[in-house]
Amino acid sequence: MNGLDQFAPDAQRTPDIGALEERDALADAVTRLEIDLYASLDGLDSRAHDLVRRARALEMREAELRCRLVQADVLARTRDVPAAVELVRSVQDSAEAEGHRLVLARCHAIMASALDRLGARANSLDEAERGVQLLDDSSPLHLQLEHTMTLALLTSSFRSGTVSFDLFERALELAHSLGEPVLQLAVLNNIAWIHYESGDLAAARASVDELLALAATNGSRLNLSTVDTVARVLYEQGDPDGAEAMLRDAIGGPSPASQTDSTALPGALLSLAEIVGSRDGPSAAREPLEACLALSVDRKLLEVEARVLRELARVHAAESDFARAYELHVAFYDRWERLRTTEGEAQAAALQALYDTELARRRSREFEQLAQRDPLTGLWNRRYLSDRLPRLVRIARRTGRPLSIAVADLDHFKRVNDELSHEVGDRVLVATGHLLRLAVEPTGFVVRFGGEEFLMVLPGCDRDAATRVAERVCEEMRAHSWRTDVGCGPVTISIGVATLGADGDIAALISEADLHMYAAKRAGRDRVIATGLAPPVA
Repeated sequence: MNGLDQFAPDAQRTPDIGALEERDALADAVTRLEIDLYASLDGLDSRAHDLVRRARALEMREAELRCRLVQADVLARTRDVPAAVELVRSVQDSAEAEGHRLVLARCHAIMASALDRLGARANSLDEAERGVQLLDDSSPLHLQLEHTMTLALLTSSFRSGTVSFDLFERALELAHSLGEPVLQLAVLNNIAWIHYESGDLAAARASVDELLALAATNGSRLNLSTVDTVARVLYEQGDPDGAEAMLRDAIGGPSPASQTDSTALPGALLSLAEIVGSRDGPSAAREPLEACLALSVDRKLLEVEARVLRELARVHAAESDFARAYELHVAFYDRWERLRTTEGEAQAAALQALYDTELARRRSREFEQLAQRDPLTGLWNRRYLSDRLPRLVRIARRTGRPLSIAVADLDHFKRVNDELSHEVGDRVLVATGHLLRLAVEPTGFVVRFGGEEFLMVLPGCDRDAATRVAERVCEEMRAHSWRTDVGCGPVTISIGVATLGADGDIAALISEADLHMYAAKRAGRDRVIATGLAPPVA
């Protein structure tokens, strides 16, 4: 899905051609913005800010929220993770209140990456899975790709020994379908890195070769994170000179490589230090390490700063400057303790925010369910039916799976109320609801349709299967110990079954089931009718 099709108009009016073209252009710009997160962070925040303003002017709320999530992603990538989490929460609240499913999926995916940066791996994986589950085949391909890749990376890093190559392959298929070199390179880079991390250098080199060939074919420049991956693979395969040349050109050449994360340049400098230090001796690593230290202090990257201090301590120790080595080692432990405290506080704050959001969502669902439940029987009510049944009809038409319903009405229920009491009648309704739920759930559901009338919704059941369910209900009603349970004599039920036709609608479906139920009443009650012809009265 591309362009204007991604965004439903927020205003109920027919825009003129100029307005349509402006909407289409904005939709394309939002897509480009989301893709460019994998090319470079330069200017992304200001572009997102401008698109938010334009989206508001055009009343394109979904586009506005997606641009705000790009701003949150930029915050997370530049290591202001608490601010990113707070912004995602704000957007998520709006998306839930306004029903923007695609935006909710984006919230979960970006939250997953943010939590991973804080070290909350289990929570990040849960968020990544939700981000994938909320998408479907109609979702924009670039977002399907990104969410799939996020889940693949987190699964591979969190579950020891598990590499989700099926997810990576799916992401690569989507990238090739899109024909976006930036996304193709991003997926190949991640596949190469996962192979490298798992020690499969041959597979890593194969992915690197594919990546380099693609970049050459498309005339694409690699971003710095990708250069770092390629250089590490080259180094491990015995080409330190090639790895060094590639890194130096990307870091300080005439046209430095773009960065998609605030740790990309420090990471590349650390790789360069490792390569030259290993080949030429520890002292050779001093220059890139000191550059990396200055950068990490400037960008407030405590983890990187701690790593650099430790490596510099080793360099000075190798040069027999033990006093300086000791000072650096003390500084390393100081940064490490600060890092643990800072990350712990940030992680705790992020997880508390996540908990608060989940708690609010759960309470909202609980209140919604209360509004959709019949207070006497606990069954679903008409409000729930009007929300759920149209979705099931759409699924049935799209997939070709059958969908049936059954309308059930208690026989001679008025006598129970008149001759015994309304209290006994209520107990009969509750017991009937329980029997119906046992017969129908969990694949279907039961609605109290009104008074003593119930409706059973049976996804996946054709007419014959639905008739068997309804007949089982009649049998259970006959066999139930009504006198012991509720204090009255036998209670029976009449049921009419109908199955969704190719051209039928919901009103016709319910009307047919209702007619069949009345036919069962006329035929003597305590039976099921699933066709227009009533059987003879016994």
